[in-house]
Amino acid sequence: MRIMRKEYWHKMDLLYYYTTSETMKYILTQGDIFATHISYLNDSEEYINGLRELREIFGSNDLGGGETSLFRADYAYEEALKKIPQIYSISFSKEADLLSQWYMYARESGVRLGMQFSEKKQYFEIKRRYSNTEKDKKNISATLRDVHYFTRTGMPFDEYKNEKKNIAETIKAYAEEVGIQDDFDSNSIRLWKEIAPYIKNYEFRQEKEVRLIFNAAVVNRQDGDNSDLDLI
Repeated sequence: MRIMRKEYWHKMDLLYYYTTSETMKYILTQGDIFATHISYLNDSEEYINGLRELREIFGSNDLGGGETSLFRADYAYEEALKKIPQIYSISFSKEADLLSQWYMYARESGVRLGMQFSEKKQYFEIKRRYSNTEKDKKNISATLRDVHYFTRTGMPFDEYKNEKKNIAETIKAYAEEVGIQDDFDSNSIRLWKEIAPYIKNYEFRQEKEVRLIFNAAVVNRQDGDNSDLDLI
């Protein structure tokens, strides 16, 4: 992360992190940034909305399916709803001065941090909650991805159709990134759970949000441990 003077902002693409002064102090002094579990996002229906829209995409021909894939989409949707996964999010905005972000995150005396990332994939170190021992630290990666503002109702049809294709491409790219591109069916539940947080209601499109999403359960499964994990 690099904090830059305003005169340099126009020279490169930055992502903006709106936060309170107290949190800014913690970020600058500790070098840490907090991630939010998807069940605590501002829009409590966000994850479920993402699953609903994925059901439409997986049940269509956009991923090479057809009538038979509709049944699988319904099944995957129900399975993904049964338990909210250990997925965490860090959110940024492409907008340098957005009133809704000031109001929601920075509040009365907050700040906006301009952050430059050298590449889309970022690497983090996480630790088990309340533990400071070196052995409890684990590495995990996450990729910066644009949020898709996508809702079947209240969205112009042409825009909806184009964004539907964009999401299908995002799913394919993610599947290839994690090595499951040749077996969508067996990995459908995982795909749904990890892509749904990138889909938001169309009415929030002015945010131009970019997210880092990661699944803490992946690290837990490696160790056979189900305890909670925190970013450090």
